[in-house]
Amino acid sequence: MTMDVPNYSERPLDVSYRARKAPPWYGYFAEEKWRIADRFAADAAQYNLVCDIDTSETSRIYGGSWVDFIASSKAVLGTESGVSFIDFTGDAQIQVERFCAENPDVSHEVVRQKFLGDDDGKIVIRVVSPRIFEAAALRTLMILYEGDYSGAVKPWDHYVPLSRDHSNMAEVVSVIRNPSKAQSIIDRAFHEVALSPAWTFKRMVERFDKVVVDEAQRVELARNAIPGALDPLELAISTRGLELTARGRYLEEHVLPVYNKLIEDHQGLANAYERLATDHQRLATDCQRLAMDQQSLANMSIKRFAYTWLRRTLGSVKRKLTSPLGN
Repeated sequence: MTMDVPNYSERPLDVSYRARKAPPWYGYFAEEKWRIADRFAADAAQYNLVCDIDTSETSRIYGGSWVDFIASSKAVLGTESGVSFIDFTGDAQIQVERFCAENPDVSHEVVRQKFLGDDDGKIVIRVVSPRIFEAAALRTLMILYEGDYSGAVKPWDHYVPLSRDHSNMAEVVSVIRNPSKAQSIIDRAFHEVALSPAWTFKRMVERFDKVVVDEAQRVELARNAIPGALDPLELAISTRGLELTARGRYLEEHVLPVYNKLIEDHQGLANAYERLATDHQRLATDCQRLAMDQQSLANMSIKRFAYTWLRRTLGSVKRKLTSPLGN
């Protein structure tokens, strides 16, 4: 967070941005990432803004060059990340990709109407993008479509809000050209977002762990409350009514068989382990018996040696006693 970056007035670019065009089966919301680029670039010309805005694959920037790119800009564009269509079965993706391959010039609107229909927008996922934290850390002004951004930033406190119809373009440009006002927003974003412990990996892991624990407790309580409830996944499907949705059908047809197979494999491994433990016990018993046999054999060998030695010694003594004196 202590990286040296150029001062606002020293940055050569007024506005920069990079994005790629998401496929149509992501839904209308995902299109904002590249629509903001096209619209802003067209509007910027009349304000003589110095921009580097591109959505082509050949313009992608990575690694340290990306950091330098953001740090060379007074401001960057941005939107929330997410999608507005959930392809639970994967069928939409296959159909859309096949159709687009056969009709390369077709518009996203036509594709969405043909294949997504009313399902586009029923479930909308909106989350903050890592670029928000990059811009805040590099002290670059953010010009964003207004949104929740996972609660990380607020309009006018941490970023300049841009209307989706770009009707307030003149207001946005006035902030870019007002270093004092721009710097106040940049400084708040740096201190309240980039330096905030709320957005560290440590805090993310803590939140993730809490969600897992809470969900596990919820499922366990539901299992205990429903007699005969055997499987957490089956319970989640039945209690939430997911079997009535495409997601529920997908889980039932594709996930549950895999889950059940894993349970069977687990039981098989448990049985194999039990057999291995039994074999190990038998082997240990056999080894113990072998050790006892070896000890018995050793004892017999000692006795035989002692008997032979004693016999020879007594024989020698007997011969000496029975022999004439002097011999």
